[in-house]
Amino acid sequence: MDKLIEFVSNNYAWFLTISIILLFALIGYIYDNRNNFKGSNGESKKEITDKEEIKEEVKENLEEEKVDPVEVTTVKEEENVDNLLDE
Repeated sequence: MDKLIEFVSNNYAWFLTISIILLFALIGYIYDNRNNFKGSNGESKKEITDKEEIKEEVKENLEEEKVDPVEVTTVKEEENVDNLLDE
């Protein structure tokens, strides 16, 4: 028992440093789990709700404009078509 007490007293700075690092890691882990709860597919609740909101907005916009989603093209696709026509 005396050897153990002597070892701890000689190396208390290392024990204190390692304990502080582990404490900060534990606090960070707990904070991260509470604020970014991951679902079964690995996405956080915020990411899932953001995706659902975007899907709803797209559906509403398509219903309002009554545009066929297949006919919608991006600017890059239109530029590629223009470049092909110029050649």
